[in-house]
Amino acid sequence: ANMFGDCEMVNTNEFENEPIFSVYPNPTEGILNIQLFDNQIINNPNFYLMDVLGRTIKVFNSQESTFNIFDVESGVYFLVLENEGKRFWRKIVKE
Repeated sequence: ANMFGDCEMVNTNEFENEPIFSVYPNPTEGILNIQLFDNQIINNPNFYLMDVLGRTIKVFNSQESTFNIFDVESGVYFLVLENEGKRFWRKIVKE
């Protein structure tokens, strides 16, 4: 259980701050490795890369734990994990 309890209602337009996954290396030249934290039970998460304007740049296969962003321009992005109506993000720097 998370520290907020299990009855919290979350608007799908809002992003959670709870750290449920990490991304490395960061900054990256093009490979993103995803590490879900051990205490998280996540069924069929959706991962996608978003730019600073909120546009979806790339959608990833959630079965993978390594994502390729070699074809993405250098800059700052957000890797978003969407699961059961909640969105969690990590800031990414692409070199």
